[in-house]
Amino acid sequence: MPRYCLFGDAVNKASRMESNRKPGQIHVTAEANKMLTLVVGGFRTESRGEVIIKGKGVMETFWLLDEEAGISVSAQAPKMKPEARAPSQRSISPIIEKQSEKDDKESMRGLCTEFKDQNNANA
Repeated sequence: MPRYCLFGDAVNKASRMESNRKPGQIHVTAEANKMLTLVVGGFRTESRGEVIIKGKGVMETFWLLDEEAGISVSAQAPKMKPEARAPSQRSISPIIEKQSEKDDKESMRGLCTEFKDQNNANA
């Protein structure tokens, strides 16, 4: 029996994005695009247009190009030992780590509310 079981719509969409990508490119959903460009910020994307996604129908999808600072984003990151990796300046890990110190339900509610507020403000 696996130690972790991941399932649900987000995992399904991530799998579909991976199976419909081009080699060396990162393919993201419209929701991920909004998170990267509006909530996290600092990322450039390009619309791929509407794509037929198995089990989902027609979805607007995007290519993740790079960070606005000019750092290239690649699906093939160099392999490094975990201890050799330096934290990225654009990492959201510290935000998530801070949130995980709180009650998990409250943390997720707060993140979802923040994302919805950002979407409504930019709509």
